[in-house]
Amino acid sequence: MVRNQVGAIIAGLALIYVIEPILTILPGIGNAAQTYGLGGLSSAASGTTPLHAGAHILAQMPAALLLAAYALAFLVAGAALLRRRDVRA
Repeated sequence: MVRNQVGAIIAGLALIYVIEPILTILPGIGNAAQTYGLGGLSSAASGTTPLHAGAHILAQMPAALLLAAYALAFLVAGAALLRRRDVRA
């Protein structure tokens, strides 16, 4: 979805380490960001403690399934963009 690999890596890291922690501060969005964000889901799927000690996280299996759904959504979006951007001779 992003043509530049370095830009994609920086965007992914910014999402996890900058944007998600900022979203957890906002009232109303904070609990959902902790539960369904990539950081909270990866903590739940791996069985580690979340960033915030009082955060509500999903169980291991639902978290892993939701992470797989995120990956599938990005895969489908990337494949659709690749088809549209592909140069055909």
